[in-house]
Amino acid sequence: MIKLGKIVGTFGIKGELKIYPLTNYKEMFLEFEDLLISTGKDLVRVNVVKARIQKNTIIILLEGIDSINKAQDFIGKDILIEESLLPELDETEEYVYKLLGMKVFLENSELLGSISDVFDNGAHGIYEIKDENGKEILIPVLEDTIISRDFDEGIMVVKLLPGLLD
Repeated sequence: MIKLGKIVGTFGIKGELKIYPLTNYKEMFLEFEDLLISTGKDLVRVNVVKARIQKNTIIILLEGIDSINKAQDFIGKDILIEESLLPELDETEEYVYKLLGMKVFLENSELLGSISDVFDNGAHGIYEIKDENGKEILIPVLEDTIISRDFDEGIMVVKLLPGLLD
């Protein structure tokens, strides 16, 4: 199972839920007929009545949830999907879950840290790297900075832009 998002709140009074997606391909949420929600112990399959994108979140209405009171029970829960149901991406894209935790090395084989987050600044993607002391380093996802990515080994090699670690 792959974590696709987290329910972060309610929207309106009719039971709609606000989901923070863990993917840049938010449109995939519009295609789902059902979703899996983790309750902590179990997975619950729920039918999707309607979904829409609103800014950086997904607003979704699930069957059987018709009030804000019922919707509040889902806040903080994770949205999951079977990996085999994920849409294919083109060769320049990758799902965030495959990047998280990757060890990042410099060209000289020095360990920089591990990818802790991935986000977009509007111009390009950003990899947030945490070193062994918890210090955050932001690496722009550019053709010149990413030398290689090996998903089987969980390793990425990067070339830092001048002044990035200063």
